[in-house]
Amino acid sequence: MQEYGELKKKARMAFEEIQTTGEYMESHYFKQRSYAEASGKVAFSAFWLDYAEYLLQRGDGRKDFLSSNFTRNAENPTSAILTFALLDLPIDEAGSHGYKPSEVGRGMELTAAGNVILFKKEVREAPLEITNDILVTHRYVPVQGRAGEGEQQAIPDEFLVNRAYTCEVIVTNVSPVTKNFSILYQIPEGSLPLNMTKYMKSVQQSLSPYTTNKLQYHFYFPKAGERLNHFASNVAAEEKIIARASGSH
Repeated sequence: MQEYGELKKKARMAFEEIQTTGEYMESHYFKQRSYAEASGKVAFSAFWLDYAEYLLQRGDGRKDFLSSNFTRNAENPTSAILTFALLDLPIDEAGSHGYKPSEVGRGMELTAAGNVILFKKEVREAPLEITNDILVTHRYVPVQGRAGEGEQQAIPDEFLVNRAYTCEVIVTNVSPVTKNFSILYQIPEGSLPLNMTKYMKSVQQSLSPYTTNKLQYHFYFPKAGERLNHFASNVAAEEKIIARASGSH
């Protein structure tokens, strides 16, 4: 019987029932069924110019490719993944970089363990060219309890000591085109921040035509003062100040 079982296994089967079949197709890019639908997935940018220059100079001993313009390819996952695949940034060494406080003034010192792309942001003077496309308004709201109509004012008569306030920065795009800009704001002079608010912050914004966005930050005054200034929120685009709120005291 054992020999018969072995012979049966070796014998070629004349018929075998086919299991349920499935149909598969190439989807090209992520969630795209054809190349025509994905024609604008990877747009031309300064990053590709940097990559072309790298390919031309690679024969001169240049080995690694790095470009600070990689942020220009973040419009969709396809473009972003392709961009990071070309950058020579060692992911495994990211945790090996050395950090320590600077011995001179504020800041920190970075000792790179491999290739890095380092960005820094600074606040500097820019020319004032006010346009009529963006409107900026400050409104102050006491945090303790719901503010009534009498308490919620654009510029209050006075701020009370040790009372929390919220400043609403209301930005409106009154133009017929989308506006991309950065807005810089800071808490009033003599106040302290609350709820993870920073003393000063710059935020990137994109506003569709005829739309409004609201930013909020929180602060309080630990002691009384006379005519403390509040820096007017500035809207900047292309290294120019194009709008700002009215300063208050």
